[in-house]
Amino acid sequence: MQIPVLIIGLSVCAAAAAAWIVWRRFETLRTGLRCACTEVARFRQDCESAQAAAGVAMWDWDVASDVIAPSHQFRLMFGLSDTVERLTFQQWLDCLHEQDRKPVTDAVELGLRQAGRVCLEYRVAQAGGSVRWYNTTMAPASDLESGPSRMIGVTIEISARMEAERQIANWAAELSSMVVQLEEAKAEAERAARAKSMFLANMSHEIRTPMNGVIGMTNLLMATQLTPEQADYTDTIRVSGEALLAIIDDILDLSKIEAGRLDLDPAPCDAAQIAAQCLKLLRPRAVEKNLYLDLDLAPDLPRAVMADPVRLRQILLNLLSNAVKFTAVGGVVLKIEHTAHGEAACDLKISVADTGIGIPPSAQKNLFQPFTQADSSTTRKFGGTGLGLAISRRLVGMMGGEMELASEPGRGSVFSFRIRVPVVKQTPAPARESIGAAPVEAPSSEPALVLVVEDNPVNQRVAVMLCRKLGYKTLLAANGLEALDLCARHPVDAVLMDCLMPEIDGFEATRRIRASGNRVPVIALTANALAEDRAECARAGMDDYLAKPVRAEALDAALRKWTHPQALQCRSECADPVPVGA
Repeated sequence: MQIPVLIIGLSVCAAAAAAWIVWRRFETLRTGLRCACTEVARFRQDCESAQAAAGVAMWDWDVASDVIAPSHQFRLMFGLSDTVERLTFQQWLDCLHEQDRKPVTDAVELGLRQAGRVCLEYRVAQAGGSVRWYNTTMAPASDLESGPSRMIGVTIEISARMEAERQIANWAAELSSMVVQLEEAKAEAERAARAKSMFLANMSHEIRTPMNGVIGMTNLLMATQLTPEQADYTDTIRVSGEALLAIIDDILDLSKIEAGRLDLDPAPCDAAQIAAQCLKLLRPRAVEKNLYLDLDLAPDLPRAVMADPVRLRQILLNLLSNAVKFTAVGGVVLKIEHTAHGEAACDLKISVADTGIGIPPSAQKNLFQPFTQADSSTTRKFGGTGLGLAISRRLVGMMGGEMELASEPGRGSVFSFRIRVPVVKQTPAPARESIGAAPVEAPSSEPALVLVVEDNPVNQRVAVMLCRKLGYKTLLAANGLEALDLCARHPVDAVLMDCLMPEIDGFEATRRIRASGNRVPVIALTANALAEDRAECARAGMDDYLAKPVRAEALDAALRKWTHPQALQCRSECADPVPVGA
C-alpha cells in the first residue's frame, strides 16, 4: 500500500510542478504580450505624431480584399470620421474632385499592372467649398504572381506649392504679355524714330535745295559790282541764310543723338590746331565787339590724340560762339590742359571762360536742355535756339566726359569738360597749318571740264555759274540718264552729281559709270546731309561729298583736288568721301 501511495504522491507533485511551470510561462508570455501591445500602441502613437508634425498621412491598402487602413492624419486630410477604421478604394476615390477620379484610377491600375511606384496629384473638395491639392505616392509592399497584394501609400498636402505655381504661371503670363507689349512699344518707338529721322532728312533736303539757290545766288551777286547799300542788303541775305542753315544742322544733330544714330569717328587729330581754327573763325566777331580772344595751351600738350575732330570742333565752336555772343566787355579764353596716363593716354581738360553776363543759379540746372536759354529775355536780346549747349553736352558724354559749368551773374561763366583720349605716336610732321591752307594748283593751263548733274533749274544755274566763276568749263545734265550719255561722249574731268533725280538717281548713275570702267572723279553735290547719306555715296562709288548749300571755296577745293593729274591716285587712297574742309 505504501508504494502506490508514494507513486500517486509523486505524480501529483510532478503534475503540480508542471502546472506551475506552465503557469509561469503563461504569465511571462502574457506580460511580454502586454508589453508588446504597449510598444505597438506607443509606436502607432509616435507614427501618428510624426505624421501630424510632418503633415504626412500614411495608409495601407490590402489590394486583394480592397481594404484601406487609414491613419488618423489620413482621416483628417480627407474629411473622414475617426470612427472610420476601414474603407474601400472606391470610397477613397469618392473623396477626390470628380475631374481627378478617372486620371487617378487609370494611374493606379497601371501601377498595379506594372507592380511599380505610383505618384498622383489630385484635388479634394472641402466642406466649405474650397479645394486642396494632395500628392500621393504608393509602392507595392508584397507581390503575387498576378500583381501586388498590398500597397503602402504616403499622402502630403501640396496646396501651397500649387498656389505658388499658379501665381508663378500668372506672373509668367503677365510678364510674357508685358514683354510683348514692350516689344510692340519698342517697335513703335523705332518706327516713330525712323519716321522722325525720315521726316527730318526729307525736310533737310527740301530746305537745303532752295537754300542752295538763295545762298549760292547771293554769293554770286556779291561778286558783282554793287553799291554799298546793295552789298549790305545782299550780305544780310547771306548771313540770314547761313543762320537758318545752322539751325537745320543743329536740329538734325539733336535728332540723331536722341535716336542713337550719331556715331563718333575717332581719328588722329591735333587738339591745339582745332582750337586755333575755331578761334580764327570767331575772331572777326570778337574784333567787331572789341573783345580779346585768347588761346592758352599747356606747353607739353600731345601733338596728336585719337578723337573725333569734327565733333570736337563742333563743341568748341558752340562754346566759343556762346561766349562771344554773351560777352559785351572783356573777352574769352580757350584753355587746354592735360594730365598724362602713362604713355598711351591722357586726360584733356578744355575750358572756355568769358567775362560776360553770367548765368543765375536758378537757370543753370535747365541750361543744357534743348531749346532752353537762361530766360526768355535772353532769346529776345541775343537770339539763338538753345540747341548748341544741349548738343555739346551730349557729344561730350559720348566721348566719356561730362560738361561742367561755373558761373556768377555779372562776372562771367566757365564751361569745361574733361575727356580721356589715346595719345598717337607719330613720325615728325610738318608745322601746324590753319584751316585756310591754299589747295594745290593744277599745273595745266587748260580749264578742266566739269559735268554738272542736277535736276533743279535754280541749282543748275548756281552750280554752273560757280564752276565758271572758278575757271572751269561745264556740261549740264538734268538726270542720271543724260549724265551717262554725256560721260560716254565727252572726256569730262569731274562730275558734280546730285543724288535724288528723276529717271535714274545719282547713286545708280554712279554705279553704271563705274561698271563701264570709267574712273572719272564723281563728287556728290546733294541736299542729303546725314552721315548715312555720305556712306551711301561711298558705297555707290562716289569719290567725295559736298552738302548743299555749297560754298565756292569748298567747291573750288574739291574740284582742284580731283582734277589734279594725281586724282586717280588720290581716289585709290580715299575709301570714304569726306566733306571738304571737315
